[in-house]
Amino acid sequence: MEPFTIKTRAHMAEMVMRLQQAGAAHHVPMIRAAMAGTLRFAVIFPGSALPLRLLDMARERRPLAVILADDGDKPTGPDGFPQARRLLRWATSIFIHATGGQPIHYAVAAQATVLVRRVLLIETGIAHQDAWCDLRRAVAPRTPGVVLTVPPGAAPHPHLAVPAGEAVQ
Repeated sequence: MEPFTIKTRAHMAEMVMRLQQAGAAHHVPMIRAAMAGTLRFAVIFPGSALPLRLLDMARERRPLAVILADDGDKPTGPDGFPQARRLLRWATSIFIHATGGQPIHYAVAAQATVLVRRVLLIETGIAHQDAWCDLRRAVAPRTPGVVLTVPPGAAPHPHLAVPAGEAVQ
C-alpha cells in the first residue's frame, strides 16, 4: 500500500467524520490529538516502511505515535514489517493491541505519546499476538508497555462482526 499523508485540519476532520460514519471511530482520539497539534502519528501497513527522518525526534518537537496495522485482511506478524525491530528499539512505550479497537484505547495511547514522546502501537490479532510479544521481549525487554487482548471466552480478534444473514453495504 502506498503511503499517504493527511496534514491539514480540514482533511483530518473529514477523516474523523468518515470513520465515525463507518462505525470505526477507534482511531478518532489519535486524529483529534493530531488536529490539536499535540502529537503526530503514522500508520504503517505490512510491507511498508516509515521514512527514517520522521523518527528523528531532534528534527520535530511534537511527539510521535507509530501504528503498525497488522490486523487487516492480510496480517503478517512481525515478519511483514521491515522496520519492526528498529521501531521496537526506538519506542519509549509499546502497546500490543490484539483486541477490538475502542476509542478509549487510542485516547490512552495518545496521552502516553504526549507524555513519553515515542509510542509504538501494534495492532494485531490473536494469531500473531505471541509473535509480537516474543519479538518485544527479545528486542526491547526493558521498554514499558501493555498488551491488550480479548477476554477469556470472547471471540478471537479480528472476527466477523456482522450477524449471519445480514448484508453489509
